[in-house]
Amino acid sequence: MVAAVLLFAMSGLAKDPPAQVITWPANGQPLVRFTIARFREISSFNGQKNFTAEVLAENLWNKSIHLAAFHVYFYDKQKVRNGEGYMNVNDLPVNGKAKFDLSVSTRGTPENLELVPTNLPDEFASFLPKKEISVTVNSVPQGAALKSRWKRRRNDSENGEVYAR
Repeated sequence: MVAAVLLFAMSGLAKDPPAQVITWPANGQPLVRFTIARFREISSFNGQKNFTAEVLAENLWNKSIHLAAFHVYFYDKQKVRNGEGYMNVNDLPVNGKAKFDLSVSTRGTPENLELVPTNLPDEFASFLPKKEISVTVNSVPQGAALKSRWKRRRNDSENGEVYAR
């Protein structure tokens, strides 16, 4: 009897999906690792479901992370976004770890998730993909000088493009 209960309990544990590990950024030098435990449904009403999961954030970078914030987007089986959550890491020392809960409301059952940075320290800028922004300046009178408070990062003299932050 005891062996049967133990076997049943062990088989129940084996069905739990393993923790999901997400390293950011996905390409290049990893800076932060998130280990997200199995999501537990805490309530539901009229198709809206609320889940929570324990998250372990680890600083893999060689400097402290003052603040890094991420949106967590959830998708259903048809790859339609059906929910979102928010995670941030504050004052995490080198090789430091922090645990917190991630709560999310979804429409239906989430199958996949995506981590998207929303607020990162300036030092992380070199790890982000470059974004091209087109700017057209019309001046009155024509030909007036333009002054900017942006820092010049790179000038592509062939195309006259300036990348700034």
